[in-house]
Amino acid sequence: MAARNRPPPLPPPPAFPTRPEPKADRDETFERSEDDVVASVFSQSFSAPHLFGDRLPEFEAELRALLRGRGPFSERPRSLTATVWDV
Repeated sequence: MAARNRPPPLPPPPAFPTRPEPKADRDETFERSEDDVVASVFSQSFSAPHLFGDRLPEFEAELRALLRGRGPFSERPRSLTATVWDV
C-alpha cells in the first residue's frame, strides 16, 4: 500500500499580543431634564416611537406625568473600556 502524500499541518494562528486595556473611569454626574429623559427613552430600541403607533401621544403624556415634578434627574455614565488589537 502506497503512503499518501499529505501536506504538513498548518501552524497555529498567531495569538493577539497582550496589551493593557485603556480604561476611562468617569467620576461625573450629569443633570437631565424631563425632556432629556423622554428623549432617552425614545432613543432605546425597545421603546422607539414607531413601536407605539397611534398610541405614542398617550405613552408620552403618561411618561411625562410620571416625571413631572420629580426632576432634575441625575445620570452617572458608565466606565468605558477599549480593547485594541494590533495585528
